[in-house]
Amino acid sequence: MALLESLRRDAARVVLMTVLALSLSLNVFLGWKVSARGGALEPDRLAVGSRVAPLSVTAGGTSAPTELRFDEGLPTVMYVLSPDCHWCRRNENNIRTLAERSPGFRFIGLTSSTAPSGDARPALPFPVYTLSPADLKRNALKIRGTPEMIVVGGDGTVTRVWAGAFAGDTEDEIEAFFKVDLPGLRPDEARKAG
Repeated sequence: MALLESLRRDAARVVLMTVLALSLSLNVFLGWKVSARGGALEPDRLAVGSRVAPLSVTAGGTSAPTELRFDEGLPTVMYVLSPDCHWCRRNENNIRTLAERSPGFRFIGLTSSTAPSGDARPALPFPVYTLSPADLKRNALKIRGTPEMIVVGGDGTVTRVWAGAFAGDTEDEIEAFFKVDLPGLRPDEARKAG
């Protein structure tokens, strides 16, 4: 009986030591990955200072591709949205106000889909283009979600990137950058209805 109890304790110690060794190995591996990525576990984002290559897009209902260039002098604000994105809808007043009060910038919208399910595409005061399947597949702008806003200088280099709806610190940074007061997010329709 004592021998059996001793074997169980030894087996439990071996299992515990194995789990600890695996945990330590995993932590070392993840630390190496973070170090190799420059301190971030997230997928790479379009970095400030990087150049934006021309994009192949289609405009409102046409099937003929158009090339969007970003090195032609006027800074460009690319607002990436999805037709079914809840936060894009809540952020509509903010992006509309920003575009209307920032005359020194060219605003363009980018989406992956030509038509939302259900309601119509938002009426924004700038053109909204559909990214080509090739640019979507290679994730040319390194988009991780919507909404996302990318400011590209007139020389084609990225100057700012903001992910998510304009709220909290993001809203403050955008207001300071563009010197514009934003109206804030629209109320959440799901909460209003409930």
